[in-house]
Amino acid sequence: MERMLSSYEKYNPEDFIHAVTLDTEIASKLFRKLKSVALLIDTAKEIEDFQSIGVQCREILIKLSNYIYTPSMAGVDEQPKKSDFKNKAK
Repeated sequence: MERMLSSYEKYNPEDFIHAVTLDTEIASKLFRKLKSVALLIDTAKEIEDFQSIGVQCREILIKLSNYIYTPSMAGVDEQPKKSDFKNKAK
């Protein structure tokens, strides 16, 4: 537990967002949404609360992938759909 707590204390989610988005204008938007999701996690009690959090996290991932992904990344393969985070991440 101490090792996990130690690594958690060193983790800064802002660093991750800035690294992935290269400090572009989308970084602040995504981080703001992630902060609101983090607040919801602290207060969630019902299954619907957690489902809502999951939906919001999925939307954040889709926005991030749509921002980063370029059609040339697919090469000769079929282009993934606009909301297909898994294939865009490959």
